[in-house]
Amino acid sequence: MFERVYIYSALFLSEEENFNISENLKIYEKRLSEGMSFNKSKIASLISSNLKTQKSNLKKIDFYSFSDVFPYSIAKSLVEKMGDEIKF
Repeated sequence: MFERVYIYSALFLSEEENFNISENLKIYEKRLSEGMSFNKSKIASLISSNLKTQKSNLKKIDFYSFSDVFPYSIAKSLVEKMGDEIKF
């Protein structure tokens, strides 16, 4: 059971969040409705950017080049490195 919560938290929550379903149920529902994975195009649309700008800004991050799809926790981190934020 605890392993599942750990995996869920690692993929679904941002670094500064703690899992609390009673206080954050609406936020979690919004994340689930938006999807559990974010490709580079979706990340660009969330921050009103284009892929070329995104690639040039994030090319120094090793895992950015390694994958085209990211879980919420990594997508949120990438968006923050671009100087924006995900509102869900």
